[in-house]
Amino acid sequence: MSEVTVTPAIFRQRLPAFSDATKYPDDMLQGIIDTAECYVSVQNGCLLKDSCRVQAICLMAAHLLILRERMAQGGNTGAVGAVASSAVGNVSVSLVLPPNRDQREYWLNLTGYGAELMRLLDLFGTGGVYVGGSYETVLR
Repeated sequence: MSEVTVTPAIFRQRLPAFSDATKYPDDMLQGIIDTAECYVSVQNGCLLKDSCRVQAICLMAAHLLILRERMAQGGNTGAVGAVASSAVGNVSVSLVLPPNRDQREYWLNLTGYGAELMRLLDLFGTGGVYVGGSYETVLR
């Protein structure tokens, strides 16, 4: 089975928001990419192959990087969503969070990159694989 490779140069090319090499040095990006590869395998497989798999790893790395930046700024990972209401006097903003089926979706919806990754995985990812006999034989 073949593997994909993601380097800081590929990451910067795919996600230009991280092109500042002073703010995002290669060593830091490589560390984030290595961590992202713990979440998204480099092994081509299922329907997520080649360029799409590289994109998934880049999106996961960006998601992790944004979360780390938010934590460094104050410990809050923040939430994304549509503005439901706002006020000017004494500043108040209410957000409507995207619907989340589980904790994985909630976590990925914390950044736009995570939300994009979730859609990519929904399109090209697959669920688990059942290996064994039929359901009826399990009950015997």
